[in-house]
Amino acid sequence: MIEPLFIITNNPLSKRTFETKYKIVYIDGS
Repeated sequence: MIEPLFIITNNPLSKRTFETKYKIVYIDGS
């Protein structure tokens, strides 16, 4: 399974950053 480089949510004001083993991904924190 290949992990996506960047995951961007629809709500940039409510997202948390998670640094993975490969890249930094953004997921919704709401």
